[in-house]
Amino acid sequence: VLATGAVARGMLRFLLRHPVERVDVVVLDRAGFEFLRQRLDPADRAALDDTRVHVLYGDLRREVPRGAPYDLVLVLEPDP
Repeated sequence: VLATGAVARGMLRFLLRHPVERVDVVVLDRAGFEFLRQRLDPADRAALDDTRVHVLYGDLRREVPRGAPYDLVLVLEPDP
């Protein structure tokens, strides 16, 4: 699974209830993410520590071509 915005919206912990092998979470702003991470619900912070979760810092448009084929791409971002 490739996800963006899933952490801020609380979806990551629900994704991990399913038999996923790997969840790549792409974050554009590292400093903003670290600020948010400290303020997340404890269950969402725990989901980030799951061994299947890999946080990638960068532009989603660059990360997609680098990654393996994804079965699901979850983009939970506001409309531009």
